[in-house]
Amino acid sequence: MATTHSSIDTHLEDDNCEHVTSNPARMHSCPRKRIIVACDGTWMDSDSVDQVPSNITRIIRAIPPVGVDNNDPAHPTAIPQITFYQNGVGTGQSGWYYKQIGKYLQGATGEGLADNIREAYSFICSNYHRDDEIILLGFSRGAFTARSISTLIKQLGLLTPKGLSYLVEMCDDWEHQNVQGWKSSSPEPWPDRPSFSDPAYHEMLHKLQLSRRNIPIKCVAVWDTVGALGIPSLAIFPPSRTKEFAFVDTKALDNVEYAFHALGLDERRRSYAPTIWYKPPEQHFPRVLKQTWFPGVHSDVGGSYANDDIANLTLAWMVGQLEEHKLLTFNRDYLIRQIHQTLFQHEKAQEVEAKTEESSSTPRTIERARTFGPLRPWGTGKIHDSYTLFFRLAGSQTRTPMEHPEYTKATMSPTGHTLTGTHESMHASVRVRMALDAPGPDDKGDYASDALKGWSFVWKADAQPDTPWQVSQPGVVGSVKGVEWVKKKAGREELRMPEDEMTEFERVVLRHWTSREDGWEDGAREREEVLYSARPRGRETGGEGSSGGGGGGGMAKQNVKAARAVYGTRTLRAMSSVVEENHGEQEVNTADGPKHLHITTNM
Repeated sequence: MATTHSSIDTHLEDDNCEHVTSNPARMHSCPRKRIIVACDGTWMDSDSVDQVPSNITRIIRAIPPVGVDNNDPAHPTAIPQITFYQNGVGTGQSGWYYKQIGKYLQGATGEGLADNIREAYSFICSNYHRDDEIILLGFSRGAFTARSISTLIKQLGLLTPKGLSYLVEMCDDWEHQNVQGWKSSSPEPWPDRPSFSDPAYHEMLHKLQLSRRNIPIKCVAVWDTVGALGIPSLAIFPPSRTKEFAFVDTKALDNVEYAFHALGLDERRRSYAPTIWYKPPEQHFPRVLKQTWFPGVHSDVGGSYANDDIANLTLAWMVGQLEEHKLLTFNRDYLIRQIHQTLFQHEKAQEVEAKTEESSSTPRTIERARTFGPLRPWGTGKIHDSYTLFFRLAGSQTRTPMEHPEYTKATMSPTGHTLTGTHESMHASVRVRMALDAPGPDDKGDYASDALKGWSFVWKADAQPDTPWQVSQPGVVGSVKGVEWVKKKAGREELRMPEDEMTEFERVVLRHWTSREDGWEDGAREREEVLYSARPRGRETGGEGSSGGGGGGGMAKQNVKAARAVYGTRTLRAMSSVVEENHGEQEVNTADGPKHLHITTNM
């Protein structure tokens, strides 16, 4: 089931004004609006009582019906924000068979995907008016749905009310455009149609006034698109509909202005290999393409686990991107409440843990406490192990940042080449997680992501003596700048991937988290030390620091360990600012006066 939310005044009888009147004055009265379509992941249903909300559910609930239009920064105006939420594949039916077997078959094979694409696309067609802004959101297979809709709009345009009468027929033509010898059995909207890929097909659409062409898309923002070309498939089930949608290119479309993609480093199910965008160097749009890596597996990043620490990171990141580029207006109070609900659960878990020895807690309360556990520092939340027996049947595959195979569109087989122009970056939480010896999947051992083998990070010595390093203070930028992740390749130039700079909203969330951290390892101050000021000695050739990488930690971790060993946690927490950096020494103000901290790179 899909739900909509509109604040359009009742005098707007039909947003497609050109179809209800030829009066230019009345056509001009139609306000520009934002049409936001949010497609949830497989088995995700926000209407379900038992369903933990995914980030798609949470972000769509945070969008108010009226936002701020900054198209003219000097004169911001109100703009309607029309939202459409769509449950994921494998939801919406009842009955014993469906609940026990059917929904899993549907989810594994992609049945219902075409219906979801048509439903969301039809909503846009029915509501779009010239100059409206289209924003597509998605997670998992919903991310593929959102990206498919952007491809459909690029190739077909938006159908007119007349054209919508033939929606099923034209979508069938679109889906089968790469099927050799395929011919529609329907004579509508005209008989003996050429292939969808034939320009004559689209000329006839325009001639018959069935479609509106050259429709821009403001933004496509997705969490962890998966599958070789977007659809996870399992060998134990019937073939999925992947090949029917092989024409949905992994190339970022030039009718999309902004594209954002949050990805999980630690997902290793072969059927959940990531689908990465790429942008050819000669292509101007998307104006901004950003694909950022986070610690965690597929549903850590997209949300739906009860312990949603990592999902909060990616939600804050996505909201930050959309706000920073003035694409959407959000209800920040609602979003902060979501963060505080997580913090509250951790605090309750600490209370329960303290009382458990007295046997004063019920089994259900104790189980919930185990789900969350005591509050951990920012960036170190639980990573779940998604590689269960069900998915082991399809095998494993380590994710490879910056080294993604290119596939042919027709057969989905690897070409032997690697995608370029992917615009990837690493989130700061990855560095923090490594530095703080945070746990690995299912809290077993230290964090050592196979996806990071061979990678290390470097940074420039860019201290700002007048800047407090406590991130909890407003306006703080910090002194660690220009962080890059580097991987040496035999016989090739090294791969370099920047660390993504945190947005203002991410810093707001970080301050809320920091203010509540208590009791896990060395708490907030240690995390802040790692993130913003602790740096090993710069290289002799140019003041650039470096870390050991490859999933085993790095120099930032060793830096904090050394600082803690020399001065102790209390002293580190008492530090108020970085005063200066001189080669391998850092002078810091502590509760006991100025101290010099010397840390070498070969510890």
